[in-house]
Amino acid sequence: MAWVKRNQCWPRAHDGCVSNSTAIAHFGSWTAFKECLRHEYIDRFGVPAWDEKRPRLGTYRDQVLRETSEMFEGAVKRVKSLKPYAPAKLSKANQQELSEVHVLLSDVHVGEYNDPNLTSGLTSYDFDTFLQAADTLEERLLFFKKLYGRAWRIDKLVVNFLGDLVTNENLFLGQALQVDRIITDQVFEAAHRFGCMLRNWASRFREIEVYAMPGNHGRIGKKGELHWRSNLDYMAYRVMSALVKEVKNIRWVIAEGPFIIVQHGDFNFLIHHGDSIGGGGVTRGNLVNLERKVHHFSQMADVPIHYSLTGHFHRSASIALAGGGRIIANGSFPGGSSFSVEKIGDCQVPAQKLLLFHPTMGVHSETDLILGERLTLSPDSNRMLTPNYRENEC
Repeated sequence: MAWVKRNQCWPRAHDGCVSNSTAIAHFGSWTAFKECLRHEYIDRFGVPAWDEKRPRLGTYRDQVLRETSEMFEGAVKRVKSLKPYAPAKLSKANQQELSEVHVLLSDVHVGEYNDPNLTSGLTSYDFDTFLQAADTLEERLLFFKKLYGRAWRIDKLVVNFLGDLVTNENLFLGQALQVDRIITDQVFEAAHRFGCMLRNWASRFREIEVYAMPGNHGRIGKKGELHWRSNLDYMAYRVMSALVKEVKNIRWVIAEGPFIIVQHGDFNFLIHHGDSIGGGGVTRGNLVNLERKVHHFSQMADVPIHYSLTGHFHRSASIALAGGGRIIANGSFPGGSSFSVEKIGDCQVPAQKLLLFHPTMGVHSETDLILGERLTLSPDSNRMLTPNYRENEC
């Protein structure tokens, strides 16, 4: 006790107060001896002042909780003293802000016949299916115009034909067995149906711009054998434009080369079919090649490409470009074919892209206009899910 009073600290091992062996012999351990000494000293003389300066666990925890509580209370008071933030309200002028609807039309393949037996029941397509899909497209575009019109004033429609309007008849060996309309009917039927569609849309929009790009399926003869404009898509566009010639609010631009670049507002749009990349669907390799091709177009024309619109791949997709901009790939009317199912392993829901575009903000909404449903497989009485089989006739 005298040592503790004189030194104003609790003893430690080997400091000369009590030997380690003595503490262990009488108390079992040095820690037990020290704790016993501390309790006895406090009982006799009270807690020494020099001991109170050492924060114990309970005291430190209470201090942390108190300071934390004070900090949060101060933060709440400061927040309450701030003036409330008034959200921006759309003025009448902003509600009249102009936007445009851009629709992508490609890979329609009018005249193509997909036998469900050759696609294992995954897809089916013929001329009647095309007409149903065209009716759905016409109605759903007007539905979204009305929907978007609640927030924006939409007076302009931009129609981007991206190629493969027709399917052809002799593009590859055996194609004549996969069509239900000959070439002449394909051209005129496609021109007539989409011409009627444009007339209907022209009555709902103040202005329509049509940009038409031929595709590889419209090619006549082998690749490179004839002029680039010797193309059934090109013919269908010319016929279609003649059918709506008297409709004054429709303006036509028909491409006479493999790509065109048009400016909408502050943004440049590259329009091409996409067959220069190759087939095989939207694969990693094709995406890399497509991005490289877009950058090449931009360098050749010495203008930035903000949006690249393409068809050909039969799959709806939107991919960001390095350095800004987007590649927007369109879907198709058939959704799939015997080639895509067997060779590529791809079958999509029939769809076409719809974009909401602002002249200074760019494309701020992308929608897939679903034109049909993928066929679902279910077992029959023979427990077969695929319909392409014949039972034993013996």
